[in-house]
Amino acid sequence: MLVLLSGSSQATPPVEEIVRRHIEAIGGAERWQKVQTLMVKGSTPFGSFTWVWKHPNRVRTEDREIGGAGRTIVTAFDGTTAWTVNGYKESPQPRRMKPAAQSGWATRLVLRSDLLDLPKGSELKFLGYDTVNGRIAYKLSLKREGRDEVRLWIDRESFLLVQRAREVMAPWGEEKDVVTPLLDYRQVDGVLIPHKIATTPLTIEVNAELDDALFRPPRDLE
Repeated sequence: MLVLLSGSSQATPPVEEIVRRHIEAIGGAERWQKVQTLMVKGSTPFGSFTWVWKHPNRVRTEDREIGGAGRTIVTAFDGTTAWTVNGYKESPQPRRMKPAAQSGWATRLVLRSDLLDLPKGSELKFLGYDTVNGRIAYKLSLKREGRDEVRLWIDRESFLLVQRAREVMAPWGEEKDVVTPLLDYRQVDGVLIPHKIATTPLTIEVNAELDDALFRPPRDLE
């Protein structure tokens, strides 16, 4: 079951009401059920990326550097096995991902709202109010199996997810808070999707044809 923990303020709607209104704001559960694939592309000063998702839980990401050798890191999950190929290594051998690495990778992706299709056992907690871009937002904490904890900011008026945050471990061993603003919501095939992450514009394609082979691990997987 989904554990929902609301705040104590009488002016605060129950957490399940915030979730319901959020899903309605981004197009509604019925329209999102028709979304079978998503493709997200973007570029930064350091490189370009492509993220793809296919119902129910297959994911693949490609991060390619700009210039130089054009090295690429490919990471994917076929519903059973998570694997990666790191083009920055001298011998880029496909490898299985360890659970901790897989959890961090899955948590950082912004493909669909974290509040869609919450699995049983998820814990969603109201943390209070905050201000994002000058507007009041509900702040939530979400814990679910297979992912790191993520904090979510839902705009109190639009009920759109406007910011999310997670903790990551820096290479020098220090925990760091990574905050991701979600901006420029646009309608694509009847659902609302952010078209900008922080300062990075995104190109979104809904229900593109995606071969299952994209997600399957290579035969020489270690």
